Amino acid sequence: MVTIHPTIADQRAQVRYNVDLPSTAEFPTTIASLRVLDLSYGGARIEMPMHVSLYEIRQVQALTIAGSLYAKVAWRWSKDKQAGLQFVAPDLVRNAVDDLIQAEIFKSGG
Repeated sequence: MVTIHPTIADQRAQVRYNVDLPSTAEFPTTIASLRVLDLSYGGARIEMPMHVSLYEIRQVQALTIAGSLYAKVAWRWSKDKQAGLQFVAPDLVRNAVDDLIQAEIFKSGG
């Protein structure tokens, strides 16, 4: 069962929702499977299968979340297997982010 609740950090402008969604990242020369661990209207925290140094993580171009949201993204930070990605046009993905969060809340019974 997935537990959904907002997490707030002092340096973040957006509320982040804990999720566990299958996703893919698009790079200049490849596509990689990953998990989205938290989601906000501004971006996502992802977890790669292997250490981020094995990917062109700073060159990530787009993210497809749960097969339903496609967004252009920019790399913000990375450490170990995780990275933070910012949506390039957050206003364009706001409704899709809402739908994903609501679906996760409904799925988890929250």
